[in-house]
Order: sequence, then C-alpha cells, then structure tokens
Amino acid sequence: MKKYYTVVKNELQRQLAFRLNLLSYRVGNLLEIVVQIIVWTVIFQKVDVVQGYARNEMISYVVFGWLFVFLTENYGLENIVEHNIFEGKVSEFLVKPISYLKYIFSFSLGRMSVALVSSIGMMLLVILFFRDQLIFNLDPVRALLLLGMVGAGLVLKIYFAVMIGMIAFWTQRIVGIDYSLGVFIKFFSGVYFPLVFLPPLALAICKALPFMYVFYVPTQLYLGKLSVGQGAWALVFELAWIVVMYFLTKLMWTRGLRKYEGVGI
Repeated sequence: MKKYYTVVKNELQRQLAFRLNLLSYRVGNLLEIVVQIIVWTVIFQKVDVVQGYARNEMISYVVFGWLFVFLTENYGLENIVEHNIFEGKVSEFLVKPISYLKYIFSFSLGRMSVALVSSIGMMLLVILFFRDQLIFNLDPVRALLLLGMVGAGLVLKIYFAVMIGMIAFWTQRIVGIDYSLGVFIKFFSGVYFPLVFLPPLALAICKALPFMYVFYVPTQLYLGKLSVGQGAWALVFELAWIVVMYFLTKLMWTRGLRKYEGVGI
C-alpha cells in the first residue's frame, strides 16, 4: 500500500506545481455553466414551465448537476493511459512488483485532489451568486444516497477513462475517439439538458447505460423528482455497473497486453 500512497502523493505535488493550468480549466468550466444558465433564463422569459421544470428547478439542475460532474471528474486520465501505452512506459510495470491498474487508480486520486478543491471553490461561488434562483432541498437520507452516488460515479468514470485510454493498445492514439466519446457521455448523462426531453426510446437507452447515474439521476434526486426508493435502486444499478466495468477493464488489459507484447513495443 505504501508504494501506491507514494504515487498519490507525488502526483498531488505535481498538480500543485501547475496551479495556473488548473485555473484556466476552471475559467472554461465557469463559462460553460454561465452559458447554460443564460440560455435557460432566456427560454423561461417566454414560458413558466418546460417539460415539468420551473425556472428555479432548471437553474438548480444546471448548477448542482455540474457540481456532481466536478465531484466525479478524473481530469484526462484516459490521456495518461494512452501516453503510457504509446511511449512504452507500460513495459516498466511488467517487470516491477506493482499493478498498473492499481497504479493508475492511485495516480488518478492524486491528480484529481487539487482540481477537486478548486472546482468546489468555484461552485461555491456560483451557488452564492445564483442563490436566489436555486432550490436548496436536502434531507439526511437523500444526502447519504447522493454521497454514495458520487462515490460510485467517481469509480465508474475512472474505469471508463482507463478503458478509453487502453484503446491505444490497438490504435496508438485516441484523440478523436476520446473527443467523440466525451460528447456521447455528456449527452447521455443529461449535461446538455434533462433527459426527460428525449423520446421514450432514447430515454430507455439512457437508463440502460451508466452515464445518467452520475449527473441526471443525482440531480433529480436532489430536486425531489425521484423518491428515496428510486434513488436507492439507482445506486444499486451504479454499483452493478462498477462490477461490469471492473471485469471489462481487466479483459481489455489482458487482451491489450497480448497486442502490446505481440508487436514488440
């Protein structure tokens, strides 16, 4: 365990050395949030309710939804995995008494720590600024469920990022794939708009995938649009997906190593 703790500590220190880079990301995130709020504010000037959402519910959906995004973000972990494969660094882990998958999980914890603090600070400012337009609705049971969803969502997104990165075993580079999947995930998470806006078939597809459970579902639970029972089942579904992702990641790693060693990288 000590060697993995060292990985966390080293990456944490490295991130602290690049604070300006983090600041630039936060500015971009802030613009994304503000643009969404402006768009919905303009829409609600003409109507009172959109698909069951009043204005303050929609603004709360955007703000608290983005808070859940930041709490579960891994900040480009897939690119780290890609570089490790492309540059041949994975070979080092094949001859050392250290698991690459455990290493990359430890690395991600160190990587996200500083970014997480800066994200929470930014979101507190956003919440303070828009507080008159937000809904504050949280009881202890919902808070515990949301905490569980955030933890499960974090693990899910780490697994998914690692899987995207491991595509580099076959393609060497993942830039285009990474971008396309990023848009796909945001869409099916409900980042752009509440998923209730989608037709029944598209919504059914969203429910079968894990992505809506890291944005849309927690936000619905927070707003009171889902019952505690529904929230509990959603958390169980998330945990089931973590098990699936674990085995898929192990499978990709095993198959990827065969390709990696087969071409003599």
